[in-house]
Amino acid sequence: MKTVNICHRDSNLEIISKIMNSVALQYDCRINYNAEENTINFYGDDKYMRPIVEETMNFFRSEKR
Repeated sequence: MKTVNICHRDSNLEIISKIMNSVALQYDCRINYNAEENTINFYGDDKYMRPIVEETMNFFRSEKR
C-alpha cells in the first residue's frame, strides 16, 4: 500500500477517492479513503499510479475554447 499525496482546497477526499477508484479498477488497482488519517490509499502496480491520477484530474479540467 502506498499513500497518494494530493493537494486539495477542501475536504472532499472521500468523493475524489471514489472517482479515482473507478478509474483505478480499469488498471486492476484499488483506491480507498482513510477517514482517520485523511489520506487516499493506493493498492496496485506503481506504474499505474500516475495515469490514474491524471485521468481522474482530467474529469475536473475545463477546456478553453
